[in-house]
Amino acid sequence: MITNQDLNKAVFTLKSVINRTDSILYIVHDDDDEWQFLNGHTVSPQDIMIVSLQQVINIDATILQILDLAMGYVANRINLNSEWEISRNLE
Repeated sequence: MITNQDLNKAVFTLKSVINRTDSILYIVHDDDDEWQFLNGHTVSPQDIMIVSLQQVINIDATILQILDLAMGYVANRINLNSEWEISRNLE
């Protein structure tokens, strides 16, 4: 169950995701319990934004499907209509 505290958690995403010009296709839940909601392409530091988890959910509610993703794992998909594929983060 997601709490209000969870919804207020700061997460990393991209300006293009917030502006809705890119879709969330790659999600990282790292070993430090930090979340990254990315487009699956190479990221430049100037493209990164810190927003609340609620803001990301408002843009793409399908991420609710993978919020139980264990730390150290990633989820990716080809497009918005694809199923999430889960794997261990090897970075």
